[in-house]
Amino acid sequence: MYYKYDLKNGIIYEWKQFLLPFFVTLVACFSFTSDIRTAENIGQIDRGIMLSDVIIYLFKGEQPFDPMNPESFRFPFLWLIIQLGLAFITGKYPLSEIYTNHGANVLIKGRSRTKWILSKFLWIFTVCIVYYLIIFLTIITYSKILNYNINLNLVETNSLILLAPIKNISITNLICIYLLPVTTSITISFLQFTIAVLFNSVISFAFTLVMCGVSIFYENIYLIGNCSLLIRNEIYNIDGISIKMSYFILLVVIVISFTFSIVYFKNCDILQNRRNEWCT
Repeated sequence: MYYKYDLKNGIIYEWKQFLLPFFVTLVACFSFTSDIRTAENIGQIDRGIMLSDVIIYLFKGEQPFDPMNPESFRFPFLWLIIQLGLAFITGKYPLSEIYTNHGANVLIKGRSRTKWILSKFLWIFTVCIVYYLIIFLTIITYSKILNYNINLNLVETNSLILLAPIKNISITNLICIYLLPVTTSITISFLQFTIAVLFNSVISFAFTLVMCGVSIFYENIYLIGNCSLLIRNEIYNIDGISIKMSYFILLVVIVISFTFSIVYFKNCDILQNRRNEWCT
């Protein structure tokens, strides 16, 4: 009952919000092509362009800020917009609808706070999957139109534009690399929802903004935004962030967020709070 309600009201009726990942990805693809053509003109491209190059370009981010060499730092605007766009979508709906009469009646009619909050987690997971499916489908379509090689392998290159792995990559690690941005976004969205349950949606979005912003400047696996900045991963940097450790940290955050939200929500008198309050 709850999940069908959330799908209808939080996704189907709000379909226009999913234009954001499409347009952001399109801008990223145009930027990639512009950079590639510039590199080709000065002889920096030593192999054919592949689908994997476009995907990695979108999620690679940048190396952390180096105060000894500030000129080398480039702010990863596209990466941040992708994260904050998803944070806005997943943060806007789950708690706002409980303050409407209809939303409150749905909670009461269902007679289960646990099922209600489980539905919200499942809705957040669904939104994240749809969000990234739009991104990947846009990249694939764009790559086919430009006749890029539809290949997901990460291939060595001497180009300064294309990232080259520093070691051979197994099929398992290859899959893990492509799923890392998705898993990180799901984790951040779950954590954001938990903070919203504890405080409110504004504070939770501000938390996500600060965490992603700090992750851009500092490399630390406990700033989980780093997990989806692929240029900092161990496959591209000998001292980079471990794939296994990334998934371990993300799993821990998911479990804590999930457990805390359920326990707290079951004991929170939410229907007596005003619109701008959440169990304060």
